Amino acid sequence: MKGKREMSVRSLDEVTREYVLRALEACRWNRRLTSEKLGISPRTLFNWLQEWEEAGLVTCPQPSGATEEVQ
Repeated sequence: MKGKREMSVRSLDEVTREYVLRALEACRWNRRLTSEKLGISPRTLFNWLQEWEEAGLVTCPQPSGATEEVQ
């Protein structure tokens, strides 16, 4: 296949994780705001982050001085 570029295919999990992490950075890691912008529940975002942390895929910064509660 000369002249054709190889397409790198990533899993939906990888793409989702990258997109969510970019959104978190844009929202300065405000999880409630990020979940609103992404159109998902704060609980879903919390669960994803917890799953990714346990798998060693991300390290979430801890809020300074305040704790965020997820309802």
